[in-house]
Order: sequence, then C-alpha cells, then structure tokens
Amino acid sequence: MRKLTLFLASYAGLGYAPFASGTIGTLAGIPVFFLTGAWPWWLFMINMTALLFLSFWVAYAAGQIYGVADDGRIVID
Repeated sequence: MRKLTLFLASYAGLGYAPFASGTIGTLAGIPVFFLTGAWPWWLFMINMTALLFLSFWVAYAAGQIYGVADDGRIVID
C-alpha cells in the first residue's frame, strides 16, 4: 500500500523530476482534463469530485510517509 500511495502522490513518478516537479505534475494533468472534458457534465463532476477526495487522502498519507506535510515529491495536490 505504501508504494501505491507514493506512486499516486508523485503522479506516476513525476514528483521525482529533478526540477519543477510541481509544474511537470500540473502539465501532466492537462491531458486528463481533455480526455474527460467531453463527458456529460454529471459524469465529469462525479469523476472530478472522486479524484479530489482521493488526492486529499493520498497527499495526507504520503506526507505521513515522508514526514513532511508538503513534500516536493507530492504533486497530486
């Protein structure tokens, strides 16, 4: 479970980029928006709400593992 949490928190490892990891994580999220943007509004909202709450839990759990609340490797927030 620890590896899965860190994998999700780093957005599939993008948080380990040697520079601008947060920016790279944000840029990688843009295709997700475009892939889901054509969905019906209600399905899009359910998906985004679920991803939002998943990101809360994953960022908190990864912060506990790293010992820092806002570690640079956590890019899912």
